[in-house]
Order: sequence, then structure tokens, then C-alpha cells
Amino acid sequence: MITYLKKLIENEGKKVYLFGAGIHGKEVSRSLSMVGIRYRGIFDNACPDGGRKEDTLILPLKVLYEAPDKDDIWVVITCEHESSVRKQLLDYGINNILNMRHLAMPHIDMKEQLNFKEVSHPMVSVLITAFNGWEYTYSCMKSLYENENQCGFEVILGDDCSTDETIYAKEYFRGVKVIRHSSNMQYLRNVNEIASLARGKYILLLANDVVLNQKRYIDRMLNRMEQDENIGILGGKIWVPMKDQYVVGRNFKEADSFVSVEEDVEQNVEEIMPVAVMIKKNVWDAVGGYDESYLPVYWEDNDMMMKVIMKGYKIRYCPEFEVTHFHGSSYSANSLGSESYKKNRKLFIDRWGEYIVQGVADRKRYWERQEDTDAE
Repeated sequence: MITYLKKLIENEGKKVYLFGAGIHGKEVSRSLSMVGIRYRGIFDNACPDGGRKEDTLILPLKVLYEAPDKDDIWVVITCEHESSVRKQLLDYGINNILNMRHLAMPHIDMKEQLNFKEVSHPMVSVLITAFNGWEYTYSCMKSLYENENQCGFEVILGDDCSTDETIYAKEYFRGVKVIRHSSNMQYLRNVNEIASLARGKYILLLANDVVLNQKRYIDRMLNRMEQDENIGILGGKIWVPMKDQYVVGRNFKEADSFVSVEEDVEQNVEEIMPVAVMIKKNVWDAVGGYDESYLPVYWEDNDMMMKVIMKGYKIRYCPEFEVTHFHGSSYSANSLGSESYKKNRKLFIDRWGEYIVQGVADRKRYWERQEDTDAE
């Protein structure tokens, strides 16, 4: 998308502005400057009449709202209040709006129909959930479509009452089973619902804001799973471009906090961010998927993974598998408030706190199991 913005400025004379002069605005400003994008200025609701915010010059909002050529203006929202700022911009006739995650995405000029091969006996069921976020969902699907996997896999998309272009997903993604729910189910229940339809021996949970940037990702994961029947969940390294960092496997430090692995090598862990993980379908069924006591969100992943470990299976972190995650484009947990977090944190600690704190010897043996590395 950054390359596309540069083309708009240099070839078509478009004007790019930032909205938000906080820490994120400064980072985006630096990133754009480094690749030669010359934006016109920064707006901020804290300074509606313009002025300075720390060392940043802020333009008056009227420069934006009274512009005669609004179709030639692109605004990148770099503040935390994206939804309210987006509405504010739309109300004043500004329609070309991006956010920080958009900048990291590949730009796709035309969204052509993707014809996935229908498989009668899939080995892997790819499960994707969406609540709006069409740009991300299409990019995810396109990366999956072009991933050159040889194994038989099916794709199931759970659309949780989207109101954007996602409602036409069946027309864009042929060969994909699109389940459009009649009422909003939230992420956790949406996953459970479409998982019940999965026919594969394995499930690949794939977030709709993930791009597979390694060819034959499913084939390679499947090969590793088939080498070791004790692996219940397999995941890898996650690149988050807008945070300029990798997310790796983690273990519990306390009952409600984690520490990332010290060595970035294949090993057993207690937690992997489930944005591109492969799970044995019989293991998923054995633990009952996500526990809906954790609705609407928070801690359900950790609860499920602890149950997998208690069933005698391993959660295996393999850094050779890598995806790009645009992080939080859909099902924004923050929008659901802190009450759900507090409630579910207590539920999790009540269930697992004693084991995490007192079962250090058992957990250490789990981390140090080496026989599985010889499976290859």
C-alpha cells in the first residue's frame, strides 16, 4: 500500500495527510519519509485550529474540511480513535481513508474471482472468520489461493453479520463454503460453529488479517504434524509490520502473564497466538473447542491450549513457519471493554492458576522434552 500511495502522489498528484500527532503518528511519519513519501501535513482533534503539539506542527481542520478537491485527498488515521475519526472524516466528505494496518498491506488494484478447488475428502480444513474487514479478508484469501499447496484442503469462511463487501464473499470465493450467520455470534462462537463443519483431519485456524508469505505453508505444516502424532497444535513466528516486531511462542511466567521463549528454535510452549495454527481435529473435538464461558472474548485461547496440554498433547512452536499479521483489523477486542477481560481473567486463574504456580516441575519437564525433536 505504501508503494501505491507513492504512485498516487508522484503520478496522479494526490495529496496525503496524517490524522493523529501522537506516538503512532510520529512512527508513521518517519516510515513514510524513509521511503520518500511527502505527505502534506498532520491534523489532530486536540488542535482543531492548528498549532503545535510538542515538536509537531498541526494544520487547522478547516484546511481539510473546506478543501475544494476532496477526491484528491487521502488521509491516514494514525490515532487510536480510528472509528470516530473515520466517521468524522466521512461526514465532511473525505472518502479516501486508510489506517496504519492498511499501510502494511499489499495493494490489490482489482479483486478478481478466486476459484478454489473443491475437494471431496480434504486433509485440512482452513477456518477463517470475519466481521467486516473486507480488504483484509480478500488479501488473506488471495495469499491462500496463490500459496501453491498440493494437499487437499477445504476453506470455510464464517461471516459474522458483516455489512461491508464481505456480504458478497460467495461471489468472490468460488469453492469456499461461506457461512453467513443470521445473528452476531462473536469470534469465539463463530469459530466453534464453522469448526463443527470441518471435514479435515487437521484444522488450520487462519485469522482474516493474515497473509501467507511462505509458499506451500499448509503442506509444510501438515508434513511436520504427520511426523509426530503427539503434536496437538503447531504454530510459528508472526511478523506484525506496524509494530515492527515478531510474536513468538510463550510460556506462563505467572498465572496471568507470559514470557517469550528465550531461544528462537523449535520447542514445546504453552501458548502460541492462534492466527495461523494447525490443530488436530480430534484434539479440537476432545477439548470441546473454545469454551463459550469466555464469551465474548479474552483468555479463551489460553484455556483451550491448557486443555490440550492436559490431554497429553504438545503445543509446538516452529519458527521456520512465518506469516504476516496486520493485527486487530476485525473483532477488535478493545471495543468490547475491560469488563470481559476482568471476568475471563478470573475464570482462567480459578481454573489454571494453581497448576501454573505449583506445577512448575511438571511444566519444566514439558518444556524440556527432547525426544520429539528426533522425529525428523
